[in-house]
Amino acid sequence: MLKPKVLQSIFATGILIKLNYINEKRVGVIFTHAGVIGPIFGRKKIKVMNNLINEQKGWLEKPI
Repeated sequence: MLKPKVLQSIFATGILIKLNYINEKRVGVIFTHAGVIGPIFGRKKIKVMNNLINEQKGWLEKPI
């Protein structure tokens, strides 16, 4: 979760990903949703997450 400095205690940026095992050195990453997460009002937390239209893929690799 990323929090802008100005609104640090109120809003944050949220990103959801899917991880998949490739091999012992690499894990695949697919970014699926992005949006804003806000404060709690009553019993609900404000959350606006949208599907990413253009699929973003990558991987994490274990250093040697």
